[in-house]
Amino acid sequence: MKKKGDSMREDLKFPTIRQAAKRGPLSEHSLRLMQKAGKLPGFYVGNHFRVNYDAMIEQLQIESREQGAVV
Repeated sequence: MKKKGDSMREDLKFPTIRQAAKRGPLSEHSLRLMQKAGKLPGFYVGNHFRVNYDAMIEQLQIESREQGAVV
């Protein structure tokens, strides 16, 4: 059974693209381009795309290390 605050915790882990952009490190436009290209980890809830924020950050760190940049 879900508790009263469970929905809020899920929103933090799986934010919308707009919410994820506010948390950083990428802009809303960049996230939407990644999502359109199929490179943004997440899923749809109805018409809204939910970003797997932890997976996105991990993916960006891996790509950054591969390119020799420091995050």
